[in-house]
Amino acid sequence: MPNGMTPPPLPVDPRDVEQVRLLVIFHYVASGIGVAALLGLGLHFMFMKAVFTTLEDLPAIITADQPATEPPVVGEEVVLPVEIEKVNEIPPELFLNFFAPFVYFYLFLGVFIVLKIILNLMSAHYMGRRQYKVFSMITAGLNCLSIPLGTILGIFTFVVLSRQSVEAIYQKAAK
Repeated sequence: MPNGMTPPPLPVDPRDVEQVRLLVIFHYVASGIGVAALLGLGLHFMFMKAVFTTLEDLPAIITADQPATEPPVVGEEVVLPVEIEKVNEIPPELFLNFFAPFVYFYLFLGVFIVLKIILNLMSAHYMGRRQYKVFSMITAGLNCLSIPLGTILGIFTFVVLSRQSVEAIYQKAAK
């Protein structure tokens, strides 16, 4: 091309416009799935905390609920005094100390899910307005960490946004 001349703009392919529109929808859906995952993580945390807190109080529950003349019953099984002594030998702090590192795991995972929700919402918004393509590509990379649906969404996003015809759509929207 001679100096000072710019290449003619690529024609806009309606399939590219449709695929970018689908990406917008899929990123909103990924955010919704993230909200469901966050609720599931919260329920799992509460369940595990309840289990480990109940295990801490288990010796007191077994000995307080049963009269001294009959052998204690847990569920449908008779618990012999020897088994109660074995339970009493375990220090109650052990249960909470065992659960303590998992609190950090739940916290890290929760922050990661919230970050993914926010980034997917922002990416969907920006793709709908045909802005900040690099931001959407970075979000696609983060989505690839969520196997298998996030990986599929991330790869689809990379494939679609890497096309030169889609770049032309973004440049046309910038004008």
